[in-house]
Amino acid sequence: KSQPQPSVLNSIYFGGGTPSLAPLETLQTILSAVLTQFPCSPETEITLEMDPGSFNLEYLHSVKRMGFNRVSLGVQSFNDTILAHIGRTHRYQDIVDSLSMLREVGLDNYSLDLISGLPGVSKDAWADTLKHALVITDGKGPPHL
Repeated sequence: KSQPQPSVLNSIYFGGGTPSLAPLETLQTILSAVLTQFPCSPETEITLEMDPGSFNLEYLHSVKRMGFNRVSLGVQSFNDTILAHIGRTHRYQDIVDSLSMLREVGLDNYSLDLISGLPGVSKDAWADTLKHALVITDGKGPPHL
């Protein structure tokens, strides 16, 4: 009896915390193992979760060479007070700088991860957060939100 052929993967997602803090060699080892075991296509979306301010251009070039073609940026909020209140170490300027680096490296497929329903954040403040996702991306909006 022949084994069924596995489907081609549409996406591979490295998330659940901040996997970008792992050494590059670890990410390469895991990604290589996945790509060896599961069929992929050139269109397979390979995502790495990252926190704003936790990487530089050299790092982005490295993960892109590995095959990552999408970044999930853990923005959470554009408000520095809210970011501090929820224990995030990045600030608004880190988000701006991170988006600039993504563009420079050519990682144009990204998502901005935001958190709704945070304690003390009004509906108006949440609406401002969503509006700011458009402003910070030159009115185009991020590819994924």
